[in-house]
Amino acid sequence: MRKFYGFVRSMKFGIILLLVVAAFSVVGSLIPQTFDDPWYIENYPEFGELLLTLGLHRMFSQWYFIVVCVLLGLSLANATISRIFALRKLLPDTLVVPEEGYRHDELDEIKISRLRTYLQKKRYRELTTNEATVYHKNRLGYFGSAVVHLSLLMILLFGGLVLALNYDEEVILLPGETATLSDGSTLRLFSFTRTDPITERTESISIIEVVAPDGRSSGVREIRVNSPLRFNSFVYYQFQHMYAGSITAVDIETGASDTFYLTERSFLTTDDRTGIWFETVFQGWTMEEETGRIIPLIYDAPIFPDPLYYFLLMDHYIHEHRFAVPGTHVHVGNIRFEFNELIHYPNILVSYSPHPFPALLLAGAILLMVGLALSFYFTPVIVVLRGNRYKITGSKSSGIDIEIIAMLYEGEDVPKDNAPPNPDEPIEEQKTEREVDI
Repeated sequence: MRKFYGFVRSMKFGIILLLVVAAFSVVGSLIPQTFDDPWYIENYPEFGELLLTLGLHRMFSQWYFIVVCVLLGLSLANATISRIFALRKLLPDTLVVPEEGYRHDELDEIKISRLRTYLQKKRYRELTTNEATVYHKNRLGYFGSAVVHLSLLMILLFGGLVLALNYDEEVILLPGETATLSDGSTLRLFSFTRTDPITERTESISIIEVVAPDGRSSGVREIRVNSPLRFNSFVYYQFQHMYAGSITAVDIETGASDTFYLTERSFLTTDDRTGIWFETVFQGWTMEEETGRIIPLIYDAPIFPDPLYYFLLMDHYIHEHRFAVPGTHVHVGNIRFEFNELIHYPNILVSYSPHPFPALLLAGAILLMVGLALSFYFTPVIVVLRGNRYKITGSKSSGIDIEIIAMLYEGEDVPKDNAPPNPDEPIEEQKTEREVDI
């Protein structure tokens, strides 16, 4: 049991869990997520059933993925706490004057002065005791691994909360319309354009206002594809743009008129019997030369180069299917129906980002970079000067030792016991029990 517990809290177990999470993430990235089940059967006929059975179409919400993430979180938490307690216990010992391990050669006053000057120029901190003088640098580097573990734990925890609590909803509005969102907020669309009024470039721009359930307003704001609105823990994205038919009904006798924007089948009438039944708008059309018959065209791309209205004209004595192009009109009784150019309208994506977890997730990512910087660029080095002998400790003590020897014996013969090691030979350092623990 003790061996099992030791393996569970070991770095090897944590690395295995991290690799498993990475493998699951790769699978979840390669397989499109959250589509309807028939879509996977149609697009993956050979293994679609197996894919659905294993739940690979909703990888990040499956119990086995959550279990692995929880185990990884516990492993990181255990590693973080263990390192913090170990550092709290051992960090003071790093400045304790050791009894052994000093260089065999003895320095004269000139070399001692040269060594002190060198360490001061390198910005080593100085701690003077009754026994010796301790110069230390980059002791924060001892915290590098603990900070990395803590940051990974934060990313795992707050990233999971963001994924679990986050949700999206799409809102389709025509200019002048207002929609009520799931949390009770209202979203009003004032206008939508496909052309930047300043640069005249093609770009989707919506002018909106959001009012929270408590009455707070975002004010009238502009959103673009890369410039969303962030308000009250929600983010409002300019997601897509669509086309709608536009028909103006004019009363010939009174001159009164009204314009209708049509996105679905609609019956435009004044007496519930006569009028036009709008069906759809085709993206283009062509005409057969021999018969003169109009053939509607449908493209794969969302473009309408030559829009063609398709409708059913319903009069007292006539019920017939007809086509119309923008700029034309038809009469039904005393009403003239004018077919206008298509209008654009936006599809706005509203994403809920649970406050303050996105900010904490970002803090975890920043903390990870800090931990990596401490681990790689702040290597702790301690130089103890006791009498006329010195000792160097740290993971890069050999490199510092070479620099100090070259500085102390510049232009002189280096004593044999203090000669720089041959770079072609492996370096064997004798470490005290305290250094090994640290």
